[in-house]
Order: sequence, then structure tokens, then C-alpha cells
Amino acid sequence: MKKNDMAVNTFNIDVLDSLTAHIAILNAQGVIVSVNKAWRQFGAENGLPESSHSLLGANYLETCKNAINQPYGDEANAAQAGIAAVLAGEQESFYLEYPCHLPNQQRWFSMKVSPLQGSVGGVVVSHENITERKLVEIALRDSESRFSAIIEASPVPMALNDTQGNITYLNHAFIQTLGYTLADISTLTDWWSCAYPDPHYQQWVIENWQNRLAEAMRSKQPFVPVEINITCKDGSVRIFMAAASLLKNFAGVHLVTLYDITERKLAEETIQASKAKMEAALASMTDAVFISDTEGRFIEFNEAFATFHKFKNKEDCPKILAEYPDFIDVYSSSGEFLPLEQRGVPRALRGETGTGVEFTLRRRDTGETWIGSYSFAPIRNNDGVIVGAVVNARDITEQKKAIALLRENEEKMRLFIHYSPSAIAMFDCDMRYLAYSRRWLTDYGLAEQNLIGRSHYDVFPDIPERWKELHRRGLAGSNEKCERDHFVRADGSVEWVRWEMRPWLTNTIGGIILFTEVITERVKIEQTLSAREKEFRLLAESMPQIVWITLADGECIYLNQQWIYYTGLSLEESYGRNWNNAFHPNYQQRAWDTWCSAVKNKSSYSLEDQIRGADGVYRWWLTRAVPVFDETGEIYKWFGTCTDIHDIKEAERVLREKERLLADSQAVAHIGSCMMDINTGTIHWSEEAFRLYGVPLTDTPPEIDHFFELLHPDDRLRMKNWLETISSGKQASSLEFRTRPVNGSSRDLLRTGVLETDANGKPLRIIGTVQDITERKKSEETIYDLAYYDPLTHQPNRRLMLNRLKQALISSKLKSQYGAILFMDLNNFKMLNDTKGHAIGDLLLIEVSLRLNAAVHEDDTVARTGGNEFVVLLDGLDRTTDLAAAQAETVAKRLLASIGQPFDLRGYAYRCSASIGIVLFHSHEINVDELVKHATMAMHQAKQMGKNTIRFFDPAIQEALEFRVQLESWMHKALNEQYELYYQIQVDDKGNAIGAETLIRWHHPEKGMISPADFIPLAEETGLILPIGQWILETACTQLKAWEHQKNTEHLVLAVNVSAKQFAQKDFVKQVLATLEKTGANPNKLKLELTESMLVTNIEDIIAKINSLKIKGVKFSLDDFGTGFSSLSYLKRLPLDQLKIDQSFVRDSLIDPSDAAIISAVITLGQSLGMDVIAEGVETEEQRNYLATQGCTHYQGYLFSKPLRLHEFETLLHNRFGGPKK
Repeated sequence: MKKNDMAVNTFNIDVLDSLTAHIAILNAQGVIVSVNKAWRQFGAENGLPESSHSLLGANYLETCKNAINQPYGDEANAAQAGIAAVLAGEQESFYLEYPCHLPNQQRWFSMKVSPLQGSVGGVVVSHENITERKLVEIALRDSESRFSAIIEASPVPMALNDTQGNITYLNHAFIQTLGYTLADISTLTDWWSCAYPDPHYQQWVIENWQNRLAEAMRSKQPFVPVEINITCKDGSVRIFMAAASLLKNFAGVHLVTLYDITERKLAEETIQASKAKMEAALASMTDAVFISDTEGRFIEFNEAFATFHKFKNKEDCPKILAEYPDFIDVYSSSGEFLPLEQRGVPRALRGETGTGVEFTLRRRDTGETWIGSYSFAPIRNNDGVIVGAVVNARDITEQKKAIALLRENEEKMRLFIHYSPSAIAMFDCDMRYLAYSRRWLTDYGLAEQNLIGRSHYDVFPDIPERWKELHRRGLAGSNEKCERDHFVRADGSVEWVRWEMRPWLTNTIGGIILFTEVITERVKIEQTLSAREKEFRLLAESMPQIVWITLADGECIYLNQQWIYYTGLSLEESYGRNWNNAFHPNYQQRAWDTWCSAVKNKSSYSLEDQIRGADGVYRWWLTRAVPVFDETGEIYKWFGTCTDIHDIKEAERVLREKERLLADSQAVAHIGSCMMDINTGTIHWSEEAFRLYGVPLTDTPPEIDHFFELLHPDDRLRMKNWLETISSGKQASSLEFRTRPVNGSSRDLLRTGVLETDANGKPLRIIGTVQDITERKKSEETIYDLAYYDPLTHQPNRRLMLNRLKQALISSKLKSQYGAILFMDLNNFKMLNDTKGHAIGDLLLIEVSLRLNAAVHEDDTVARTGGNEFVVLLDGLDRTTDLAAAQAETVAKRLLASIGQPFDLRGYAYRCSASIGIVLFHSHEINVDELVKHATMAMHQAKQMGKNTIRFFDPAIQEALEFRVQLESWMHKALNEQYELYYQIQVDDKGNAIGAETLIRWHHPEKGMISPADFIPLAEETGLILPIGQWILETACTQLKAWEHQKNTEHLVLAVNVSAKQFAQKDFVKQVLATLEKTGANPNKLKLELTESMLVTNIEDIIAKINSLKIKGVKFSLDDFGTGFSSLSYLKRLPLDQLKIDQSFVRDSLIDPSDAAIISAVITLGQSLGMDVIAEGVETEEQRNYLATQGCTHYQGYLFSKPLRLHEFETLLHNRFGGPKK
């Protein structure tokens, strides 16, 4: 091998094989000494044998020379020359791109020739496949050609601007439209100067254009077109909408498009001018005019359109016909509701026309209605096609009203004349009848005649000539009138009339109207009255009384001489209303009121008042007056007299003063005087006696037979015997008796009496007194009742019950019969008192006592011994123990059944139950207190066994009481030593532990575990719950602080139950805050659980305490929600965080619809109030799933864990609740 070849072979073949390019190494003579893997694969892929495609040992220059005559000979020739030049050192490198036609496809390659480094000589020939790049370049050139052709062929002027401010291209349309060529405007600066010669406008265009172009480049959004005026090369100005498109891959290069809108703008201006003329025409029209297109859109309408449709202005009007039914209802002239398609515009769009079509319109919002007259027609284009509708509308409401009013007035005029109470006739110029009233026919004896068209002088041939002359004067225009006139008829009779004549006019006098009234009878009556008035005046002037006459309104028109004589006033000073001044001022108002009442009732009246005499002294007079009525039944005058009664009044005054002195003395002493005539039975009483017997002062005392009816039925015989005893002359003591009950109550009276006789000793009358002793009797009864009866129920109290029990013990011994004590306690009475108030509780006690009395024998005793406790004493039971016990139990059951019926407590339905303890007794030697104690113990045992339970006394009860005392003693010692907190976990719907409830447990060193149910109630009663509650709170807060340092417990919230007594402490808030400060616990991790029973009293104090602690972060939960009686009105005011569904509802939620409904209601209530809801007592997956479907997401119960000691609880957290679940 030659030295050069050996050097080539030392080249790193591995490096060449790693390259994708086809590489061959030529020596200095152009011979191929090595090829890489890509070179060899290229031949193999195209089916060439190894010997032909590797060309090892072949002269590459010769190979190229042989290819010169091939289809790509030019490229081969260039390749041979390039390689030779590099080998000869004539150039540093050579590069060529050439096509290669392979059997399967056309490809392009690039060839690069580079000299080998060093002294070896030779070159490296590298071929790369550039087919993809060449295809892209070809496609790009084709696209550019098509793009140029499109732009050139476009009728829209277009220009291409580069980033240096050069205009690189103008299409044919640009040059043809604007006249500028690239020679004129090769740069944007040239363009600005030519197109916008006005410098101000040019500046505006440049800034606007550059800002829009910059915004499009920045936001990558399309360029916002701008309207501009461009000056063409010929000096004309055209309007264009200019836009720019940024070319992709050419940053900043943009294609400008100019859309010529000159003709469109001119058309718009023409249309706008036409529209302005139309709007001006529409605005000047008072009728509502509107134009609609075929879609019901209003193209044009005037302000009158808004006014017509009752809108404030055009802007408030809907612009679409379909919206108007929402505002306006339309009805036909017959009142039929018209749907939209039957109205003007839809009809016009269907080709109909209408003129003066009347519609009634009604605004839906205000109810306002009006009448419109519509004219409508379709709008057609040149081809006759309907393109819209035009409607003209006018409000003719007032016009319709005017027409209706005119018709109404005409009808009224006709009816007025026809039915006028006066005789009216209307004549033409020839005195022929045109109209007349019925009264005209009646007054002049013309009934059933038709006078229309007949001459007045033919109807009345005997009319005097002077009246005819009056008619002629009326026809000449004169108004004539006469209040009293007459004429003599042919038969000699005289007819009196009142008449008035007036001409009636159109443009000229059309005739006359005569108003006449026949007053013949009235004239005769006036003549008669005038004669009688003379007679009356003669009589009135001769009377000693004052005689007066007034009109209906009180205006005086007559006073006789007696008035002038007494008052000294002249008639001129007294007529009119001045006469009232003579009456005493103190009685003028009363006189006026009496007169007004008489006027209202149309009745006569009498009145005592004082009138001032001529000497200035007032005297008493009795005024009497009667009304005088006209023919219509209305008062038109008053006739009256005044009689002097001054001396009588003075005598009455002295007598009244004496009687009043006696009556006042009797009233002070509550003593009345009585007198009964023995012979006649007539009774006389003083005023106080009337009051005591309950008889109104306005009545007269009853006769003796009716007197007894005023007395209590049980006392009537005693009163009768007492009166007979006195009447017989015997000495009788006083008599206590009662009056007849009135409104359920009677009066206790004390009667005394003495017999009065005549000179012969004959009995005349019984004189005595009657005294009210009701209050004394009540005081005596009250003292007794207070000592022995319950003031609320009026049943025997404990003292009276014990007295009767002592008597019953003695009776039991004597009769050898058993007796029994039934000790009854009402269940849940405190809850009723707390929730509904003491008034309702007291009402229940009263109702219960009534039912108990009705359920036992009248000889038995029902006593209320205190609070909600009743004792029933049964006497006379059987001699044997079994039967006596059975009898007592029967009575007890009857009592429970009686009070078990619903009570109506002022509209509140309440069912009551009770617990009864029974103890039998048979000997008076038994201690009374011991018996009551045994009965009480039996009652407590019954209460422990449930509601409506009866228990007989059992000695075991005594043991339980003793244990209770022992338990209380132990509890004092247990604090801080024997109590322990247990923890029951609370989880969310994903199974994450969110907290726990603390539950106290008592480990007694001797008794072992003592249930909270045994000692918590006792702690509540004794007050020990306060230190126990404080211990629980402090222990829980200490634990919270300890958990802050553990990752799996730092998030837990501890729920601590708070008792009612604990929460009611005045310093409860201070205690909690002090505990938190002492322990260092986080307040946000402490949750206090309250019970519903705590919410029934002092709600404002509860809210204040909760808010005080919530400010510090403490949370609050309402425990056992739904089992108590809390009011929802209270609940919504309480700032609670959580409601807790009681386990009693959860337990049967899957089988009891009522429980399920309560659960759903509680959850909904909590969600509506923004409170969390947690369910306790969840024991099965089914229960948890059901709660979840109802929206409850927090749970507590044995499904998750029972209550555990602290270390067990923490183990549970670690094993089962190590971290949050998703």
C-alpha cells in the first residue's frame, strides 16, 4: 500500500460512520479511498450492488466526467470542476446543490468539498439530503407567485410596506385608482406628503396609523381599520377604509389595503339627509307615525308615537313590535282582546289596508286605557313586494268622550224637558210646539195628546191678548218673567200661574221656551195661612209665656210681647240669631246640642235654661219646641214657648242639698236607708240602698213581691221570716244576707230594722238600714283560704291535707277500713314552664286540679302540696289489703286517664302525664309525716320507671335514697382523683378525623365504674356540676395545648358539654377565658356544646355570652337538637357554629319516616342559617350513607369508635386516622 493510502486509512472510520451525511475521502489523485456507513446505505437502499455503490478505488473525477452526458450533466460537470479546483488548491472549498433522480422519487442533495488537513493531501466529499428543504422552497416560490397574481388582479388598491418605511410594491388597482406609482411614492414619507397635503390632517393620520399598527403587532390581533380621506394624484379626494395585514415570517412587513367607500359615503349622506327630512316631518306631526320592516322592527317613529303609547320618550319605547304585548293590551271596538297578528302592523304586512280603525289600548303596568284610531298600509318596492308597513295612529279618547258627552247631554235635555217637575214647552217662531214636558200636559189638562207641530193658540184659544203680546216680545229677543199672574178661563174660573219666557237661539232666534207653574192651590193656601197667622198673633200676644218662631236653621222670625217685657230687648235686637245672646253662656252649648239632636231626629224637645231679664238677673225658664214640616216632610219652622220655672227650681235645689247631705253620709259609711210600708208593700230607698241592691238610680224601688227577687235564692225565705218577725212587733237581731248573683257574683249585706206604729200601736212601716259587708266577709274567707287552701287552684294545701289525713287515720281505725294516699307529680312540668312561661304552667295546674276533682268522690280530698305535686286522700276503702290496693290503683288509673286528655292552654294544645306513688294506711298510730314520706318515695320510683306509671310504696326505695345520699358524699371526694375524660372521635365525609367530644367517666375505688346517668343529674341538683364542669373544661384545654405539638392532633377540635347551671353563672365568660389563658390552649380548637333547654330563658344574656367568647375564637354547638322546645325565632338569633342531630333520630332514620324527615329538616335548617351539622350515634354504614345523601358531612358514633381513654384515643388516631383522606 502507498504511503498516502496508509495515511488515509488511519482516519477515524468510526467517527465518519456516526455522521448522517454521505461522506467519501479522495486522495490527491481523486481516487475514493474510503466511504462511511451512510454512503454505503444509500446505495443499498436504492438497489445498487456493493461494487457499484461503494466506488472504492474508483477515480471520483472520472465518475463525474462520465455523468456529464446524463440528465444532470451540468451539475456533474460543475462537481468535477469544483473537486479539481480544491485538489489543486485553487479554492478553499466547494459547494453545490443538485437534483438526483432515483428509481422511486426525485431528491435533492448538497455536495461540499473540503481539503484534508495536514500533509497527506486529498479532499473530503460530503453529500447531504436536502429534499425537504428544496420542496419547501419550491412551494414558497409557487405561493409567492400566486399571491402576487391575486394582489395584482385584485380591484382593491394594495401596497406592501417594509420595516424601513419603504413602499416595495403597488398593485395595478392602486396605481389606477390613486394615480401614484412607485416612482412617486417609494417611501412612506413620500406617501404622507402626497396623500395628505393638510399638515394637521396628515399628523392625525400618521399617529392614528402607527398606533393601530403597533397595537396589532403587540396584541397579535387584527389591525383595526380606519376611515381616511386620500388626495389622489389628479387632486381629487376620495374616502377609503384603510386596513393592514401583518405578513407571517416577515416581522413588521405589512400589506396595506384601501377599500374605496366614496360612493357609499355619498349615498349615506344622501340617505341621512333624507332621513333627517323624514324625522323633521315626523316630529312636526301630532299623530303617532311609525314604519316597520317585515320582521316587525321599527325603522322610524316620531315622539308622538311615544306619547300615544304612554311612554316618557322615544328612548323608552321598545323597538320591536313583538315586545309591545308585554306593555300594552289591544282590544277591538267590540271589546274583544286582539292578539298581535290581528293588529295594524301584522295586517299591513299581510297586504291589508285600514283607515280609521278603532282599537282600545290598555297599559299593563298602570291599567290606563285609551282609544286609538289607526290607519295602516303596506310599503312595497318597485317590484310590488311588501318590504314594510306604515301606521298612523291618533288618540281619539277625548273625541269619543266629547261625542258621548254630547249625546248624553242631548238625551239629558230631552229627559229634562220631558220629566221636568215644571211645565215646559218649546215653540218655533210660529208658536208651533217643538217639545214639552209631561207636567205641561198634566197642568193644562192635555194628557195623552200629541202637541208636536200644533199651534199654541189652537190648543189654548182663550189665551188673553196681553199674553200673545208677550209672546211676540219674546220672539223679538226679550226675556220676560212673572212670579204671580192669572187669567180667567171661559168657564169663569181663575187660574194662577208663575211663568218665565226666554228666546232660544241658533244663529238667529229660533223660537221661545215657556216655563210655567200653576200655583192656584198655593195661592189659595197662602190666603188661608195669612188669615190664620192673624189669629195666631192675637193668641200669642195674650199668653203669659214667651212665644217664639224660628226658621229651620234657627233664625228667629217672631217673638211675642212677653219677650220684650222680660228681656227688655226690641224685636230688631232679637230677630235673626241675636235672640240666643239672652240665654246664659253656660247653657248656650247645651241648648244648641239639644236643638241639633231634635233637628236630626225631627222631634220636639224641651229644655231648662236661664234667660237674662231686663234687670240683668238670670231666671230659670222651661223651653218647649215642636217642628213644623212642609209637604216633603222636612222641617221648615220651629214653634216654641218659654215658661218661667225659677221658683220651682229654687225649691228643688234646697231639697236636693238636704238629700245629698244624707246620701253622702250613707255613701261614706256604705249604709243605705230603707222604709217599707207594711200595709201597701211600698218600698223607699236612699241612693246608697239603690247601689247596694244593684238597682239603677233611674228605676223606682220594687214592690215587696219583686224585692225578694233581688236576693240570693237561698236567703229569700230568711229575709221573709225576718220581716214578719219585725212586723209582728217582736225584737229581731240584724240579718246577714246576699243579693242575687249578677255576672256570677253577689254582694253580702247586713240589714237592721225597727217597727214604726201609729198612736194606736198599729204597725205602719219598717224603718232601717242596709250595710255592705262584702269586703269584711271576703277578708274572713281570704284569711281562711290563705291558711288552708292553695291560692292558685283553690284546692286544700299541705296544712289542710295533713289535718284531713289525721282525721282519715282515726276514721280508718274506727271503721276498720283502709285509706290511701296518692302522691302525684306532673312530668315535664318544668320544661313547660321554661318554654311557655309561668302563666301557661299555672293554667295547667288549675285545669289539672279541676280534672282531678271530677275524677274522685266528693268525700275524697284533692290537695296541691306544692309546685307540680298533688295529693289525693281516699277514705273508706275495703277492709282487705288486696281489694283496698286494687281500689286505690283503679282511682289512680282514672286520674292518669283524666289528665292524659289534651289540654287547651290559651290555644296551645298540651298533653300531660304524671307519676303516682300510693301508700295504704289502716291505723292512726302511724306517723302522718312518715306516710307522706313513703308516698313521696313511691312517686319517685314511679317516675324512674317512665311516664304515666303507678307504684305502691316499696322499702327498696328507702335504700335507693340512702344510696343517693352516699353518692353525693362520694362525689365531693372524687373531684381531681377519680374522674377521667374519655374521647369519642368526630370525622368528616372523607373519613378524616376533625375532632372529638369529651365525656366524663367515674372510676370509684370500691364501686368501680359509675355511669354518668347516675351521678350527673345528682350533680346538677346539688350544684356539684359547677366544679365538675370547670374540671372538665380545664382538662380538655390542657389536652388541646398538649396536642398542638403533634402533627396528627394539632388540627383537632375538642367539644366540651356545658351544663345549664354552669352557663348561667354571671362570670362564665371570665371562667372560660381564664382557663384558656391558664392552659395556653388555642380558643379556635375549643367547641362548647349547649342543650336546647338552656335557650328558653334569658335569651339576650345567652347571645351576649356566646358573642363574647366567639370574639376570642371559641365555637358553639347546639347538642341533641330537635329533642327540646327551642323556638326557631330564638335559634336564628343565636350565633351558633353547629347543630348536632340527636342519636334518637339517627337510630331509626332508615325505618321511621318521621325521624328521616326531622333529620332532613335539621340539615336544611343548619345550611340555611350558615351552620355546620353533625350527627351523633352513627353506628352503621347505611346510616352514614343516608346522612351523607341528605347533606350531613360530619359524624360521631360507634361506627368510627366508642369513647376511649386518652392513650387509646391517640393510638386510634395513629392507626386509623394517620393523615387526611381525599
